[in-house]
Amino acid sequence: MGRFLDFRRRPRFWALTVLVIVSSGLSLIAPQAKEIAEGEMSCPRVELLFDQQERVSEKRTDTQADCQFDQIVHYREEVPHRAEQDRDHDGNMDAWIQYDPSGRPIGESLDESGDGQIDHWIILTPDGPSERQADTDLDGRPDQYTFYEAGKAIRRKEDLNGDGEIDRTMFFADDKPGRLEEDRRRDGAVDLRVFFDAAGSVAREERDEDADGLFEIVIFFQSGQRVRIEQDTSGNGQIDVVTHYSGENVIRREADTNHDGHFESRTVFQGGIEKSRAIDADGDGFDEIQATLLANGDLEREQIDADGDGHRELTRHYQEGRRQREERDQNRDGRPEVVSFFTKEAGSSPVRQESDTTQDGQLDTTLFFEAGRRVKQSEDRNADQRPDAFFLFDQNGQIESESRDADFDGRFEIQSVYRQGQLIERAIDRTGRGPPNRTEFYAEGLLVRVELDPDQNGVIEIWSRYDPDGRAIAREEDTDQDGQVDRWLQLDPVTGVALRIQSDTSGDGRPDTLRISDAEGAPLRVEEDRDTDGKIDYVVFFEAGLPSRYTQDTDQNGTMETEGSLDSDGRMKVATRDTNGDGKPDLRTTYAAQGWPVKEERDTRGDGAYDVVTLLETGERQEQRIDTTGDGEFDTLLEFESDQPARQSRDTTGDHQFDQWVFYDGQQRPLREEFDANHDQKIDLIRTYDQGQPAHEKLDADFDGQFEQTSEFEAGVLILTETDRNADGQAEIRIEYRKGRRARQQEDRDGDGQFDLVSTFGDHEKPIQIEEDTLGDGNLDTARFYEDGVHVRTEQDRNGDGRVDLFLRNDPRGRLLQRSEDRDGDGTPDLTLYFEDGVPRRVEERNANRDCLELRSWLDPQGRLLAEEKDSTGDCRFDTWNYYRAEKLHRQGRDTSGDGRPEVLLTFDDSGQVLIQEWAGANGRPQRRVFLDPKGTELRQCIDSQSTGRLDLVVFRKGSEISETQLDTRGDGRTDQREIYQSGRRIRVDLDTTGDGVPDVIQTLDPDGSILRQDEDSDGDGLIDRRFENNLPISLEDSPPVPRRWTRPECGRFDVFWKNH
Repeated sequence: MGRFLDFRRRPRFWALTVLVIVSSGLSLIAPQAKEIAEGEMSCPRVELLFDQQERVSEKRTDTQADCQFDQIVHYREEVPHRAEQDRDHDGNMDAWIQYDPSGRPIGESLDESGDGQIDHWIILTPDGPSERQADTDLDGRPDQYTFYEAGKAIRRKEDLNGDGEIDRTMFFADDKPGRLEEDRRRDGAVDLRVFFDAAGSVAREERDEDADGLFEIVIFFQSGQRVRIEQDTSGNGQIDVVTHYSGENVIRREADTNHDGHFESRTVFQGGIEKSRAIDADGDGFDEIQATLLANGDLEREQIDADGDGHRELTRHYQEGRRQREERDQNRDGRPEVVSFFTKEAGSSPVRQESDTTQDGQLDTTLFFEAGRRVKQSEDRNADQRPDAFFLFDQNGQIESESRDADFDGRFEIQSVYRQGQLIERAIDRTGRGPPNRTEFYAEGLLVRVELDPDQNGVIEIWSRYDPDGRAIAREEDTDQDGQVDRWLQLDPVTGVALRIQSDTSGDGRPDTLRISDAEGAPLRVEEDRDTDGKIDYVVFFEAGLPSRYTQDTDQNGTMETEGSLDSDGRMKVATRDTNGDGKPDLRTTYAAQGWPVKEERDTRGDGAYDVVTLLETGERQEQRIDTTGDGEFDTLLEFESDQPARQSRDTTGDHQFDQWVFYDGQQRPLREEFDANHDQKIDLIRTYDQGQPAHEKLDADFDGQFEQTSEFEAGVLILTETDRNADGQAEIRIEYRKGRRARQQEDRDGDGQFDLVSTFGDHEKPIQIEEDTLGDGNLDTARFYEDGVHVRTEQDRNGDGRVDLFLRNDPRGRLLQRSEDRDGDGTPDLTLYFEDGVPRRVEERNANRDCLELRSWLDPQGRLLAEEKDSTGDCRFDTWNYYRAEKLHRQGRDTSGDGRPEVLLTFDDSGQVLIQEWAGANGRPQRRVFLDPKGTELRQCIDSQSTGRLDLVVFRKGSEISETQLDTRGDGRTDQREIYQSGRRIRVDLDTTGDGVPDVIQTLDPDGSILRQDEDSDGDGLIDRRFENNLPISLEDSPPVPRRWTRPECGRFDVFWKNH
């Protein structure tokens, strides 16, 4: 420890001895007993740290005198092991050095970007660096490698795209660039080589631009300037283009365009501008191309012998250096057969070309171009100086459209359209009225369809289709000229006779009639879709050209359920029909000669017997008899007036007597219904209607001749039913309806003329409230409330004073949840019980003013008291909290100040004696626990001295005086400071400075609290090895043991009571 330490200031303990070197000299400083104020000592430039053998373990240096160490060297056995440096002096270490066992540096790691991550690594040898790695893109991986020999760089490799592969290698000679190789395409092959001269300047570049492994471009430099480029454009290993430069300007270019080793093209430039050009393609010494250039270097004219026959048949004229016109004379007559025109915008492609196709000396054909492709052509075919044909071309140069004046009258009557060079459409206007009267359509060069507009009104009326032999096979017609096809014909390709004719008679664009004929054109069958649903529903069959029979689908289900016979004029005689789709006819209709039905017979049960017979006159129903039971007897009679039902009579018992009657109004709506339910020839139920809806009903349910129940309807919906069972003129049951459902029901169960039970119902006729007179005093004193049909609440006036004094509330299953009583009759509940599973679990009582609770109790399922809260002063604040265990008071919280917060919590034993007291501090949080013996004498206190929620101080007493304290200063739950008292005075302090639970510093104090002696166990072996008296070290004759390991008493934790209060 060194010098005597005063632990009252809780000093910091150092494990190393520190040597600090300041500007005034050296001094050995041990840990001070008192804290040194900031600024009282200047900053050290060098600080040395020593290990326990007093060897240097660390050296810290402040090279900038800014009170920040920017160099730190770590030693092992007084030999440098590693070092850290802040080379840019920004307060962060950015260089790390590693040493070998002899103290020689062997490597460096650097953070040159200042982002806190290492981005350079250097391997060192006695001769200097051997390799340097750099992370240039700061992704944490090296991408540049530089290798050294004798301290000089010899090679650098770089990964330029971060894929882990080397893309560029630079070779050095005497620290200067010698050669560079680069893989620009990142395919693993070198495609650029740069060679440097002795001064380090670029002398030559070789480039492989097509990844074939050959360097086809070589660029030569002198004094850093490009002077010549040699190119192998064919890839045969021979140079075929050489371009010479002076500064940045081309001065001469030579080219071997046919790769025969002879440079046949020669171009001379002046000031970067071409002055002359000559081409000797065959190497015979004669130039096939002669070019004339203007003084400014622009090309003026070119004459070209393209076929090498000695005649320059092509002449090009230029303006401002751009080709303007081109003339071609192939037959050597001195007159051009083809003249092409060019513009500045079109570049090297012609915009117009005029040709003499007849060799008469006149240019009769003109072609127009856009972006190098033919777009339009005009022709003068009769040499009258007027165009007779126009052609347009698509982007591929194929003909797209044609306009032709076939009779040379100046009008283009034929218009043709092409696709991919083949004719697809031709429109012909023979009369000159504007719209074409004939339009032809082609496929693969063959006519496939013709559209005709005979009156040339702009609307096509006829469409014809042709077979590959050019014969008409089908025709479509618009007969009513509404713009839609309404007739389709299938033709015999040989005779032209229509074999099938389809017609659209409804105008919806779909055929609904089909006529099939034989080879001579005589009808065989006619099919009709009369409801235009796309399905045939009427078919007429012919014999010898005359109608004989028909079938019909009258219900549009896809089955011909009706069939009948026809006379020679096509009129129906008898028709049978299958109306239910079971495959058997169930309706038979007989017709008069005029075509009117006179009788209908129906089989409604499918048993083969007609059970409904309707008689008609001039198409109107007169009478209908119905067998509703299937016994072969007609039991229902329906009478008609003006084809409308007037009255229906029914025999429901089979006794041949009618017992039900329905009367109808002129709109087939019921007016009145009468029923004889018991077949005594007396009416038991009468229901009247208003505009076809029920309005009123009377019922004699007991068949005594008296109608005891009446019902009222509104808009056909039941709204009220009243029942008078004793015929005294007063209803005992009255039911009101809402939207046809029971809404309210009133009952007079004792016959006193007053309703004593009233029920209210919801939308689904489930009860929502039932009120009852249980006292028989004429007042509804009990009300039960329902939700979704479940009884949820009850309110009752038990004493008949008109105020509710009992409230019951149930859970969703109908079990009692809460019971509240008004015991003193003031209209406000003063006692409330809360239930769980039908058992009371909580009780609340209010004070006399009813404004707050004075008692709240909790019970267990057996009804035993568990806990309670009391307001003993009536100030609406609970001041006593009791908790019971086995019906005995176990804990009690008290508010002794009246602020609504407890100050003390008492814990009792089974005999009622207080064992533990917990006291709150000024902030309301628990601060100390006091432990008592059975006689009530304090044994110890556990205190939260720092208000952290941890009991860190224990105070022991003997009688009324403190005998010992234990303190946990580290907050780890273990004692590290103990003080011993005698007669109320502190006489000894034991300290655990290492945290191992054993004291290693013992201070003996005099009566005034000063330290007389301090014993120390500096090596932690349990024996005293240092002693100080009066602030001076003294020698020890023996090594007495330190006090035994401390045993901290159990303090427990503060009760959970405090978390809720």
